[in-house]
Amino acid sequence: MTPKETALILRLHNAWRRGDDETAPNMTPPKLLGEAIDSAIVLIEQRCELLAAAIFVDALSIQTDAHKRLRRTIASIKAGV
Repeated sequence: MTPKETALILRLHNAWRRGDDETAPNMTPPKLLGEAIDSAIVLIEQRCELLAAAIFVDALSIQTDAHKRLRRTIASIKAGV
């Protein structure tokens, strides 16, 4: 399941759960919802691992253009962007 599919399924289910019949008139099938939750967990774990690796590389203080881009990416992730 792609990250976009995961987000869509979870958003639609949450809309249904909140009673938004226009956006999501039907409950997400339990198996599909479970797969989306599993996918979201993997994505969160991967993001945490990537952030940890990026922070490690940042700690090496290598001053290259790639390093500067990495520092900006780390800052935006920490800011929740």
